[in-house]
Amino acid sequence: MTTPQDDLRVYFARVRPVYCELFAIAHAILGNYELAEYAVQRAILDGWQRSQHFTGKLGFREALRSDVKRIAYAEALLRRNERPEFTWNGLAPDAIDGAADEPFAQLAAQESPDGRRILALRYGCGFFPAAIARLVEMPVGQVRQTLYRFEGRLRRRLRGSWRHKVEAYCFQTVREEFARPESNLPDPGTVYRTFQVEASQAVVPHGRLRKFLYCLASVALIALMGAVFWLAAVLVQAPMLEDSENTIANTPAPVTANQESELPTEQLRPDESF
Repeated sequence: MTTPQDDLRVYFARVRPVYCELFAIAHAILGNYELAEYAVQRAILDGWQRSQHFTGKLGFREALRSDVKRIAYAEALLRRNERPEFTWNGLAPDAIDGAADEPFAQLAAQESPDGRRILALRYGCGFFPAAIARLVEMPVGQVRQTLYRFEGRLRRRLRGSWRHKVEAYCFQTVREEFARPESNLPDPGTVYRTFQVEASQAVVPHGRLRKFLYCLASVALIALMGAVFWLAAVLVQAPMLEDSENTIANTPAPVTANQESELPTEQLRPDESF
């Protein structure tokens, strides 16, 4: 029988292979080491809590990437006016393995820090120019121009089929770069211990309680649908009843024999005869 601590260890073992990439994504978005570490912690905890409820449509790793991008992006916009220390220096010549031989690395090394960050946010995080512009505080047109110019220069250096798939090549190259461990990567053991404490304090329904909550939600939904159908039937029936009553009220009553005898008879004119 597994214990809650065993479940936490198994979960974090699944996180480890993508841990470097999660931090690289958060660091590129936030630009600050401490904030990036915080965003990764939040994403790991959110993934754990989601796994205890219902599984989503995304795969495990893709869901973690989506979580860390969402959390880091919101945190970056929230702290925009605080101006935290900028520590990101990705895609620099000394930060890319094989920079002397790899076309992307060669060209990225020639970009300014803002230019390299635009490349990282586009090809490493998957953001579109409008979102990138908000993070780097540049006009959207300037961001698009940076990406267009870079892809044009890179296309001239590529060989074979990659020349027709420049964007795909950029995504693959930066994703591989993000997956490489950084020299100053936060210690996974420390991250796990923090996650262990936070996950143990989180209230998560298990077993019968989870099934009970699911059944309760189902019953409530069925009751709500029944009430909606009943209300719709009442609203449709009311005008029909009103029209029926108006029809009855406007229909003349039948004349009986006694009533006919009481009706006034017309006087015959003198010149009329049978």
